Amino acid sequence: MKQNLTLSIILFISVLILAGCTPQIKPVHFSSGPEIRVHLATITDKDSLRFNGTYYLRSEEARFELGERNKLLYIRPLEKGLQLFNDFRNLIYRQSFPVVLTPATEESYFTFRGASYGGDILFFPADEGGIYLVNQLPMEEYLLGVVPAEIYTTEEYYAEAVKAQAICARTYALLRMGSKPGLPFDVYSSVQDQVYAGLERHRPLSDAAIRETRGVILTYQGRPAP
Repeated sequence: MKQNLTLSIILFISVLILAGCTPQIKPVHFSSGPEIRVHLATITDKDSLRFNGTYYLRSEEARFELGERNKLLYIRPLEKGLQLFNDFRNLIYRQSFPVVLTPATEESYFTFRGASYGGDILFFPADEGGIYLVNQLPMEEYLLGVVPAEIYTTEEYYAEAVKAQAICARTYALLRMGSKPGLPFDVYSSVQDQVYAGLERHRPLSDAAIRETRGVILTYQGRPAP
């Protein structure tokens, strides 16, 4: 067993930084780790995003700010492109992809179809038609929305099992990065890969398990274990 199965540590440097008052929903930030791209949806009809805090939409023409007066942004796939609009803006993209929205502060987050997420928002044209909505964020922050969606986190009694789940979820995510040739994301947010439920599913027990196992993955013969 010792030769075939080992635990190795990938160093995701730095510590959790939290300050100030804690709102009902607040992203928890780890300052390092590889960025993972999560498929949230393939949008085929008009949809929307709502912002809490400020996001920036950067394009060749200008930088647009969303989140104060512009809390709502509508999304409409076009035959060959994307329309983003609200009461203040009407933007049409035909060639410039991906379209990227980035949070202005660590407290900024967005809501899509009733769930809230931190990190960047990316739009890509989908091969099957429509638009891919992708959430890009650091691996450790992604795990905060995965682990409590995959295992019970209601009792302290489960603490060691939750740590094991965190290690398995991290290993799986690392294996999936770059595993979808031709697709602009690494994992689906559903059971197609592992469930990613966003900010509302953060739990103290799983947050602690992820911190305490940070960077730890399962390996087999020197590689991440599938």
